[in-house]
Amino acid sequence: MSKLDREVAIIKAEEFLESESREWKYNDVKAMREKSFQHENDLIVPYNTISYLKTGKIEDGLVGNTPIRVNLETGACDFIDIIQVLDYRDMGYPV
Repeated sequence: MSKLDREVAIIKAEEFLESESREWKYNDVKAMREKSFQHENDLIVPYNTISYLKTGKIEDGLVGNTPIRVNLETGACDFIDIIQVLDYRDMGYPV
């Protein structure tokens, strides 16, 4: 089985985010493609509100959201947990 390329993985993350965010109070969210990064067999894709991405104002952003993980072998998506966020930060990744 071949690995997903970055573009296909990002599209999977966007579809996952759209599906998961439908019932959120703030569902005007968008994947941050330019901040995504690969670690081992996963692509990590941060996201935030469209308003925050346009304005950069912290009050427009989400708090406590954790990035989407796309398994590059299976295409499965989930949200990483806060411990994984801290681990990625310790490794120097922008999460």
